[in-house]
Amino acid sequence: MKSLINVRLKALLSGLVLMLFTGMLCADEDLAPEEDLFTLDLEQLMQQTVHSPGKFKQAAAQAAAVISIISRQEIERFGANNLLEVLDRSTSMAMTGSFFFMQNTASMRGDFGSHADNHVLLLLNGRPMRDSFTGGENFSIYTAFPLDIIKQIEIIRGPGSVLYGSNAFSGVINIITQNGKEIDNQLNATIGSFATRSIEASGGYSDGDFNLSGGAKYFKENGWQFAALDNAGVPGQFDAGEDNYSLVLNGNDQNLSFNLALTRSLQDFWGARSVWAGSVPQSARDIESKRAMVDVGYLHKFNQQRYLDVNVSYAQANFSHFNYDSQSKNSFAEISHHWDFSDNLRWLIGTTLWHQNISSEAGLRAAPTPDVSQNWWSLYSQVNYDMNANLSWVVGAQINKVPQISANTVPRVGFVYQLDDASGFKLMHGKAFRAAYGAETHFELTFCCRPNGTSRGGLRGNLELKPETVSTTDLQYYRYGQSYQFNGTVFASHQHDLIDRERTDDGTLQFVNRGNLDSHGVELELKYQLGDDANSGGQIIASYSYQSNKSWRQGPNESEGSTVHNLTLQPNHMAKIGYSNHFENGISIGVFDSWFDHNHDNIVRSPRRQEVNPPASSYHMMSANIRIPLTALNPRLSDQAAIEIYGYNLLDEAIYQPEVAGRLINTNPLRGGRSVYLSLVMGF
Repeated sequence: MKSLINVRLKALLSGLVLMLFTGMLCADEDLAPEEDLFTLDLEQLMQQTVHSPGKFKQAAAQAAAVISIISRQEIERFGANNLLEVLDRSTSMAMTGSFFFMQNTASMRGDFGSHADNHVLLLLNGRPMRDSFTGGENFSIYTAFPLDIIKQIEIIRGPGSVLYGSNAFSGVINIITQNGKEIDNQLNATIGSFATRSIEASGGYSDGDFNLSGGAKYFKENGWQFAALDNAGVPGQFDAGEDNYSLVLNGNDQNLSFNLALTRSLQDFWGARSVWAGSVPQSARDIESKRAMVDVGYLHKFNQQRYLDVNVSYAQANFSHFNYDSQSKNSFAEISHHWDFSDNLRWLIGTTLWHQNISSEAGLRAAPTPDVSQNWWSLYSQVNYDMNANLSWVVGAQINKVPQISANTVPRVGFVYQLDDASGFKLMHGKAFRAAYGAETHFELTFCCRPNGTSRGGLRGNLELKPETVSTTDLQYYRYGQSYQFNGTVFASHQHDLIDRERTDDGTLQFVNRGNLDSHGVELELKYQLGDDANSGGQIIASYSYQSNKSWRQGPNESEGSTVHNLTLQPNHMAKIGYSNHFENGISIGVFDSWFDHNHDNIVRSPRRQEVNPPASSYHMMSANIRIPLTALNPRLSDQAAIEIYGYNLLDEAIYQPEVAGRLINTNPLRGGRSVYLSLVMGF
């Protein structure tokens, strides 16, 4: 009876929210054409530019890639506390993690191998943010990055290793910041649920060819209640709090450019294992990540057709908890030569060198990795050719080399065929790779010993790990109308040499290449302008995605094994819809609902797991945001000030995820309950 009442209450609240916002469709508004993506006419939509697919500006409709764009206006209208909440609304994306890395992983197209975020590559203004210890310790970026500096986010679904190397496996996320001419000078102060307090500042300066923009953020909350049963069936709980800060700068002067990003997140977490007992009290358990990246670029023009792009980057990742501290220092150099032979033919060739230094320090446990210094390098090339007014194609390949392993080659080919001025097809096939990182090749931490002399557990690296590879085929149909844009995509992928953990004879887990994964799916995306023209009515963003996967899991002997369905445990179905409106008096509203189908039971990965916590059921993540300029309340107040009210998980869903780190229990909590935040935004 209680569950039935909860269902009815959720349905009633959903209906009331939708009625509220649907009713606002009748209100008058006057949107400036430059203010929102939805106000662009057909020609402008077709020419909306992206940089990520080819490392040069091109129309999104003509790029041989499955790409989605999250605009600055969408972020402002729908609201968010962090980048994780923004990305969670994107097509075919689920932000997830584990009890160890709670907010660390972008699962794209149902791909989720571990809580290390190493199947999606993060870029800042086209420059990779590298970590060579885990390859994907990204939770400080997802939770601390300042949102007000973002211009747009370009999300490529599918292989990107030809141009970007390791981790551009299932996709690429390119965060593009506003320059000094575009950004507003403003201060944003927030208070809210879970004793949240936050302040964010952004601004810029421009003088001729010189542009400088920056954003800084501080966010602290006492946290939502994380409650679960542990491996021994013992109940416990803690407040999952956060203490984050960040600084992001971007500048350019003629042919010189630079990017700087500093992010830090200190988060309460369950521990190194899913147990409440231990020598460290729960109140003292936390995990910290510090990421830093500085990149300097120089563009040398030979003539109107040829230029050389040179970038030098330094990135550092520091990770710590009570057992040990780890650090990776990454020096990255890239040179690329761009040659426009004609208006129809473009050739790109480049090379990279990535020097890695990895180290660790003991805490309660011994230092898990020795000091390691090694080099990765790559050579890549890509050709874009417009054969005629309707057909264009791209072909490219990358050769990459990591220590102890033979050189690896990944190719790609793509075709874009325009049926008419408003529609067309894209057909793409490509490969990508994800090489093993220091935590997988050099890690050595064992817990000694049982009475029989065997290990009580632990984890051991493997220097002979081969890179994971994926081969993906995408077919997309796109169409743009005067009031809408629609994309429909089908995809099929085959992953090979997946890196997994296998228990050895001495009881220790060791990293190994084991098994393959086949997946396929469908993605539908719609952006729709309500009203007779682009300057009236509201806007709707909607997407639906389906994926299914299966894996052949090798047994102890080559002749043994089995097929496992939905090995990644991720939802088969996701449906997301958002409505926003901007009214004549300056008030804007946005409501978004993301529905995630249930996750699959981790018993397919861990037959010994105990079913002690609630299942990872389907859920709705509903949020709403309203922005009210102070002039709408009193015309005499500042026209550069506004208040915002943002609500997250409005249906107060209890959200659980499969436990993928220790693999001894079925689930652990993923998100907190309903929360509301109040912000004061001041321009200056």
